[in-house]
Amino acid sequence: MQRAGLSAARLTALTSAMQGYVERGDMAGVVSMVWRRGEIGYFEPLGMRDEADALPMERDTLFRIASKTKPVTSAAIPDADRRRPARLRHAYLALVA
Repeated sequence: MQRAGLSAARLTALTSAMQGYVERGDMAGVVSMVWRRGEIGYFEPLGMRDEADALPMERDTLFRIASKTKPVTSAAIPDADRRRPARLRHAYLALVA
């Protein structure tokens, strides 16, 4: 069954790709979520949250994402700038000036 209009084949490919990262040891574990049309279409934990204690990654596992927020913020600023140009531009310029 397709949820949120997502392709089951592509979601299977996503799971395989994420599982590959875990199996190669690039990451101990991952949690992937795709939100579309107001609903969760995909939500899959894979791998371990704690390898030493063999605890599996779960949907509600909390973990640090370090500087991974910077690309998201960088992408969001231009979009937010178009919606509220005066306020955001002023706040942004205050930070970088």
